[in-house]
Amino acid sequence: MKLFIKRMLLTLGALMGLLITFHLVENWRGRRAWETWKASQEASGFRYDVMNYEPRQLPDADNFAKAPIVVEITSPKGSSAGPAWLAIRSVFTNPPTAGNFRLGQSADYIAFSKELDGQNLETVTQPFDSKLDQLAEAARRPGCRFMADYADIEGFPPLLNLRAVARALRLRALARLQAGKSEAALEDVLTGLKLIQNFKGEPHLISQLLRLAYVGIFLQPVWEGLQAHAWNEAQLVRLEAAFAPIDTIASMDLGWGFERAGLALAWTHYAEEARTTFLGQFDPTVAPIHKVRNAFRWAFIPKGWIYQNLVSLDREFVAHAGIILDQKGHLVHADKQKMAEARFSTQRNTPYNWIARMTLPALLAQNARAARAQSDLDMARMACALERHRLALGAYPDDLEALGPFLAQVPHDVINGTPLHYRRQGDGFRLYSVGWNGTDEGGQVAPVDKDGSYDPRQGDWVWSTGK
Repeated sequence: MKLFIKRMLLTLGALMGLLITFHLVENWRGRRAWETWKASQEASGFRYDVMNYEPRQLPDADNFAKAPIVVEITSPKGSSAGPAWLAIRSVFTNPPTAGNFRLGQSADYIAFSKELDGQNLETVTQPFDSKLDQLAEAARRPGCRFMADYADIEGFPPLLNLRAVARALRLRALARLQAGKSEAALEDVLTGLKLIQNFKGEPHLISQLLRLAYVGIFLQPVWEGLQAHAWNEAQLVRLEAAFAPIDTIASMDLGWGFERAGLALAWTHYAEEARTTFLGQFDPTVAPIHKVRNAFRWAFIPKGWIYQNLVSLDREFVAHAGIILDQKGHLVHADKQKMAEARFSTQRNTPYNWIARMTLPALLAQNARAARAQSDLDMARMACALERHRLALGAYPDDLEALGPFLAQVPHDVINGTPLHYRRQGDGFRLYSVGWNGTDEGGQVAPVDKDGSYDPRQGDWVWSTGK
């Protein structure tokens, strides 16, 4: 029995020695690999300090985020339902009844009428007029900075309530258009476009994704106003001027840089928690299930693996984000992303790349959203110029070359850099990009399901008017 116990202790000691040696070697290799890679990237100009991406400091009086109405809206926990004072029935805000200009669909005013039971559509938003007017005033502030410390990984404020308020603002713009109040509707749209611009310097990727969502929200009343020929020359000029500075490609590139630096910061912190995690086994306040999880993590996942994963993840950032988004050329290279995705998908799973495989696919999908939003904005600008041509000369032009007097520079297709496709169609026109798949499908959008959903990576990206 004593011999058995002795052998058991020797075996356990040997295994413990092997485990400690394994950790020491892997931790050294991982940290060295990360430090070498990080130094090479910093030498090429990249900075891992998240403070390099934060917006400039602002006095509270100039800061959109510090306006009382914005503080009120963003203080509660984030929820797509919106703040407590915002109670709008789903028929007015949810697809497919809210309309979708990308599919050539106006808001479903028949469904609205049934829900209103004889009331005017403006009555839906009247209870919120004061709050929406306060938001419009706040949007005129010259800058935006939501956080005091952008290195605070957990401190980002909930912003989903702002999306719900944006939908209410869109609904009011549509109601005003229906009532023939085009100038009031325009003011709501311009407020929405200012909201989009207020987020341009916010580096968190979630801020940029909300910005892309706002593009889809506020272009709906623009499109419906063009459908109804509700905008006059002066209003169209103001719309085009508001569209011109919005650049979703540049702001998404900012988001990628901050995300890259932020993930490096977060996973470095995670790796350095190894000692704290081990010592936590002796803390009586730690729940047993957490002790089991932490013991497994400490014993079998060397922090060096986290550093190796950081190298793998950061290499993918360089291979994807630095190549796909082209600010200077005003392009999003969908073909290069697809090649990178194909290469990434064929990589062998290892303990050194699981973070990248868990993180990158969802992040990369947002490049298509940025491209779609920028394409929509560019086509909205051109649609305003086309409508100005119709107002001045009585008809839409036969080709885009005629837009010279109405648009100083005609945007190109953000996917391939070629001219956008255009043709007159009935009493309107059809303007479109080849879309994410890069194939000219004659201006056909992706197939739509019964619930109104569709795959934006398929079909052309279309802006059409008329019948």
